[in-house]
Amino acid sequence: MQADGSWLLQDIVFSPTLPDTNAVEPIGWWDDFQDAADAADKLHANIPAMLARLKWPETRNGYNAIKAVGDALEAAKPYLGNRKPSHCKRPKLWHIPTLLVAHTVGKALAMSGHEPSLERDSVLVGAVNKALCRMGYTVEPGTISAFLKRWEHKYGLGFE
Repeated sequence: MQADGSWLLQDIVFSPTLPDTNAVEPIGWWDDFQDAADAADKLHANIPAMLARLKWPETRNGYNAIKAVGDALEAAKPYLGNRKPSHCKRPKLWHIPTLLVAHTVGKALAMSGHEPSLERDSVLVGAVNKALCRMGYTVEPGTISAFLKRWEHKYGLGFE
């Protein structure tokens, strides 16, 4: 860093490796909204103090921006405080691989003239179970079958 506060290209350190994503603390599934609402409340409460610090508001560029933020937070206040808890569960780690393998195997079965079944003792569920085991997941065939049936009912699996 230079004496005037500027940076030179050789001052920047480049890392040849990617960051370790396993070292990052996971953020709560539904707590993010409450954290954002709390931060918005705190910011909204401090807007008057920030505006008061500006001695000559009409000559300060930031006054209008801070005022606009305050107005926007005031308008958003009814929506931030009244969030009902969702009944959605966090997806399991094995859900995405299950869908990918099921879609691939189901498409192959449909192309070969077989009707893909989502029953727990079907070829499709067995193949998904074997693939998940190889990936390190321990999931019962009945659980896989129930998940795929729910997904098929809600979104469709598109084996055609």
